[in-house]
Amino acid sequence: MRSGDFELILPALKAMDAYKTLMHTFPRIEKLLEGQLKKMIRDLEAWKSGGRDEACRAYKIIDGKVAYKSGISYVTKISFGYVTL
Repeated sequence: MRSGDFELILPALKAMDAYKTLMHTFPRIEKLLEGQLKKMIRDLEAWKSGGRDEACRAYKIIDGKVAYKSGISYVTKISFGYVTL
């Protein structure tokens, strides 16, 4: 669904048995989990719609870690939420 309408992702997730099981297993943190899913979807949308010049696009993999450009070097201590994942 990454290439489709972002508004349809959360309802599609909520219809999945895995989602229902997760929410049933952890009912006390349902709102927290749903909030994180919304952040994931928002970051996916930002990644898909962002331009080539955005900071989150200037990265390299160094020693198995995502390193973002900072000045003239690349550092692994910078993160852009779920975009980095």
